[in-house]
Amino acid sequence: MTPVADVNAFVPRYLRLTKAEADWRKQHPEEDSSDYVEKV
Repeated sequence: MTPVADVNAFVPRYLRLTKAEADWRKQHPEEDSSDYVEKV
């Protein structure tokens, strides 16, 4: 793994959904979940 040169530009890559997002998707299967988490 290489060190991060600019910590302010660092964007993590998550391997799985958060529990909150997974629970939300289970409760709202009919909704478009692509906008559940705002990407900034």
